[in-house]
Amino acid sequence: MARKDGETINVRDYGAIGVAEKAETQVCPARVHAGWNPEAELRRDIYRAPRDKPDARDTGGLQAAIDAVSERGGGTVLVPPGDYLTGPLWLCSDIHLHLESGARLWGSPEISDYETEDIFSDKTHGQKYLTGQARNVALINAANENNITISGPGQISGQGGAYFIPWWRADKSYTLQRPWRLFSLNGCKEVTVRDLNVKDSCSWTLVFQDCCHVRVSGVRIDCVHGPNADGIDIENSQFVTISDCDVFTTDDGICLKSTHPDGVVRNITVSNCNVRTLCNGFKIGTETLGIVEDVVFSNCTAYNLSSDPVNMAAAIAVGCCDGAKVERVQFQNIAANQCKAAFYMHLGKRTSKQAPYRDSRIGSLEGITISNLRAAGCIMPSFICGHKDVPIKDVILRDVRISGSFVCESDPAEIDVPELPEGYPDTRMYGDLPCYGLFIRNAENIVQNNLQVKNQNPADSRQMIKAITY
Repeated sequence: MARKDGETINVRDYGAIGVAEKAETQVCPARVHAGWNPEAELRRDIYRAPRDKPDARDTGGLQAAIDAVSERGGGTVLVPPGDYLTGPLWLCSDIHLHLESGARLWGSPEISDYETEDIFSDKTHGQKYLTGQARNVALINAANENNITISGPGQISGQGGAYFIPWWRADKSYTLQRPWRLFSLNGCKEVTVRDLNVKDSCSWTLVFQDCCHVRVSGVRIDCVHGPNADGIDIENSQFVTISDCDVFTTDDGICLKSTHPDGVVRNITVSNCNVRTLCNGFKIGTETLGIVEDVVFSNCTAYNLSSDPVNMAAAIAVGCCDGAKVERVQFQNIAANQCKAAFYMHLGKRTSKQAPYRDSRIGSLEGITISNLRAAGCIMPSFICGHKDVPIKDVILRDVRISGSFVCESDPAEIDVPELPEGYPDTRMYGDLPCYGLFIRNAENIVQNNLQVKNQNPADSRQMIKAITY
């Protein structure tokens, strides 16, 4: 609940009707180039305005109720059961948006509903940023507001299928246009999101940028229809707790990013979360321009099913590529299954992300601890790879047990691992590695305490660990 007491306003009293109807189910084969098995099918129920009210949208009534609460000094906006078809909404300070059981907000399937004449700007740093597809905003927005709560048990859907299904069906020349992030909270303080069901984002799902004191708990995210649908992204934000969430997505599950040189990601705690993904479970990066420090992931699971199109990329991913300082990060009590690699750490030197701000530099990656990791179903080795001029330092691997049937298509004696300072960090970035368990290069003070790797592929002749220094 909002800290400031206020009255409760029902959106029905402000013109929201909540009678959007279900359209036909659409089926299509997925694209190989998007990482899906071509035999996979996507099914999506598209919601639209009712036939007898073709111009009906609930945006006006929902926004009017939000504005009315704001004008009265704060309070609760209550969304009762119903199907509400809406465009972008803007939240205000001291507001609690509560969706009752059976209340469902459906993002408009029309891209024009999200377009705006104003380019969304980062007021703190003066940097303009766009969606990459169109000038548009997210479905749920807040900028420089304080004391916001969004709660369930209702549901918010971005209707990603309305945008992705035509793209899946078309040839590769088709230009994908889609709304921006599903939730975009920028420059806000004291934010709570809890007990909410979130579905079918068109891009990143729940995003906090330049925020402070954020609490996310009991949120269920299901976004599997297209690419770039990260579950929860923390950008340049501090004092964030994420707990007891279930995330199912095609991209990174829970991801921390520092997206400008003075961006700070600090005091982040992630606990008791389950991530099912085709990409990385718990990740730092890839955008890493400022500071990331004092982070703890604990008591979490990351997995994919053997019946899914591809394995999860990695349970744990730490990429420092853009000159950031990343230090004091802990991963504790993590269970993983069906991943390409259990974990990786990469220190690079990309020029493209740094060019708008400074001459490119190498950052630092120090003080990373992985303890009590259990990863099964792996097919690729983990790696810790620093830069040839700046090593990764002070990594502790304690009680780490990894198993799988590891695959190598090259002659181990002929493998020459390239230096890829500009490379995008990924489990596959180096190709085959000369070991099946852990590859270490350009790293100092790597402490291994009960590291076990069981290779279930008897044809793999590689050694378990390979360390290279120059």
